[in-house]
Amino acid sequence: MSNTINNANEVQVINHNGELVVSSRKVAEDFGKRHDNVMRDIGGVLNFEDTKEMFYKTTYIHPQNGQEYPEYLMNRDGFSMVVMGFTGAKAIEWKLKYIKAFNAMEKKLKELSAPQTLDDTLNADVLFLIASKWKADSDKRKELEVRVAELEAQIKTQQVQPVISEATKVAIKEAKVEQHRLYTVGEIARECGFPDAKTLNLALNDLGIQYKVKSHWQLAKEYEGLGYAMIVSPYANTPFLKWTLKGKEFIREQLKKAHLL
Repeated sequence: MSNTINNANEVQVINHNGELVVSSRKVAEDFGKRHDNVMRDIGGVLNFEDTKEMFYKTTYIHPQNGQEYPEYLMNRDGFSMVVMGFTGAKAIEWKLKYIKAFNAMEKKLKELSAPQTLDDTLNADVLFLIASKWKADSDKRKELEVRVAELEAQIKTQQVQPVISEATKVAIKEAKVEQHRLYTVGEIARECGFPDAKTLNLALNDLGIQYKVKSHWQLAKEYEGLGYAMIVSPYANTPFLKWTLKGKEFIREQLKKAHLL
């Protein structure tokens, strides 16, 4: 499932852990505002208790200096609160574009979450998502994958009648979110005990995992096409590398081999 939807007008709605959000930085750019002023407006909105769940504070890497800066991801309600005071013809035009983009992404998610048959729900691909939650121990994950394959074979030959408990449904939903999530190097750096994204980027460069092209990092040729990472461009002319769950595990393994973790 795509993590971002772009329409013809370049409005970008992101699927963040199962919730649709937009970036304060992109909102500032589209509405012709300074990002620090939009951040200030969000701070004012957050003074009200009921607004806490509308915003998620995160960071981004500046494409020119490689430094990490704060930004907010805001859901539809948070976006509405922030842009409520934006006036003028251009502001109205962009508000309509964002509404259309939110609607398009919501429709797409509803289509993907439509009821499935038992066989669809219990196929190997979906059950592997549960296995991905065992990411801390690769041996246990392999063991679970084997068990999944055995269960699927039994289901196909009707040797067993599977029952999906509510706990399993929750596990599948959580695992789907985890499977499709992309991680910034800053997030991985914090998990691995590195002081910042820049330090981890340099370590990955030294290990031959990535190299720098102008202002952004590129995955080394030998690791391309393995599902470790992808170049994303959520903002015009600012491509950067984001890592999949598989890529995050790969980084941890390589750091351990190099005695850096």
